[in-house]
Amino acid sequence: MIQAYPSKITKDKQERYFVRFLDFDEAVTDGESMEEALFNAQEVLTLTIEGRMDEGIDIPDPRQTTGETVHFIAPAARVQAALLVHRARGNRSLADQARALETSWP
Repeated sequence: MIQAYPSKITKDKQERYFVRFLDFDEAVTDGESMEEALFNAQEVLTLTIEGRMDEGIDIPDPRQTTGETVHFIAPAARVQAALLVHRARGNRSLADQARALETSWP
């Protein structure tokens, strides 16, 4: 399951593309071209989610939205995998989850 988050991309007066994520106020970036803005958006989303995981801050599910200026961006594959494990784990300890998977926690 791919976790893609909605973002709004707008063009400013200096012809730069500005990217803002709807679910993460702190995740913003830009680029000189649409391609560069999309690349930067994936990087900033990946870093934002990693930071929230490290600090124990809530990571929302992607909101469902539509519109011409909405672009769905997915974080890096390693963060996708970490999100799936994080959500599957819930409030269980890592040891409890390892037992459920019939493996050791390391």
